[in-house]
Amino acid sequence: MRFSVVVPAYNVEKYLFECLQSVTAQSFQDFELIVVDDGSTDLTGTIADDFATASDKVKVVHKENQGLLLARRNGLALAEGDYVISLDGDDCLRADALDLISKAIDRTNADIISFRYSRKSDFSTFDDSDPLDDGFYSGEGYNIVKKHVCTGRFNNLCGKAFRLCRIDRESTYGAYAGLMHGEDLLQLLPIVDASSSLFCLDEALYFYRPNDGASTSRFKPSQLTDVARVNKRLIAYGSKWGDDCLEAAKRGEVDQYIYLEKINEVANRDPLDGFSEIASAMHRFGVFERIVGTPLRFDNWFLVRCLQCGNHRMARAVVLTVELLKGFRS
Repeated sequence: MRFSVVVPAYNVEKYLFECLQSVTAQSFQDFELIVVDDGSTDLTGTIADDFATASDKVKVVHKENQGLLLARRNGLALAEGDYVISLDGDDCLRADALDLISKAIDRTNADIISFRYSRKSDFSTFDDSDPLDDGFYSGEGYNIVKKHVCTGRFNNLCGKAFRLCRIDRESTYGAYAGLMHGEDLLQLLPIVDASSSLFCLDEALYFYRPNDGASTSRFKPSQLTDVARVNKRLIAYGSKWGDDCLEAAKRGEVDQYIYLEKINEVANRDPLDGFSEIASAMHRFGVFERIVGTPLRFDNWFLVRCLQCGNHRMARAVVLTVELLKGFRS
């Protein structure tokens, strides 16, 4: 069997039918579809069961709610395909996605096939933030992939097909139960480490449905612990992969805290409280000391200095100004 498509699903009754149908209707049919119902309280489980009744390609597992990370791990444990594709329960694949990915595997035999994603359901445009050009990466070229993963610009599990034997399925992730921030990067690092080649396919094959209500779209203090745990693994792999990757990992670590500062603006409380908590965490987890000598973009460097010195009002002004300028530019 060529593919296992793993769909962790929690309370996505509004979108799950479309999601699963986008897989079962693929032009390439050598696949299994594994749906993990993560303790849903709506009709998610029923919809998944209906698909399993209609097709022997579909497997459904019902679990108590454990969160996205462990739901995905439960699906991976059951996978039997040569390659695994992750698909969130409110997203979709293009009708010829598996066919094009399979042909890319035949041409390149890459451990990882990456592809673009679109925010439009007709796949008419794709997100241009992907740092990799289309093409094959191996040997020294594969170090470019590792570096981009370290910076955090290439860390989504969705939008990639992984050779099953490169996935650390025997690793225990139970200690990370409840992790809400950085679960993709946490799992991607060991896969990239175990792999040696990647082919980037310049096609929008994945429809990503924006979700402003997602658990990671608003700042919560608990995310600071999540970020610290994920960054510990990030720094370890960056160090293993060499000096360039370590420097990239340090910048990636800073960028994660900056991201929290951005989403802090939509929290239902005084934003300065969030900046204070973020700065305190960066002190507590040794971030300021770790990035000494690491080149940062000027606005990020100035923001970090403001946080380190306790000037949270100025730090907030930097974040708001940069976001405003981005809005003008786009």
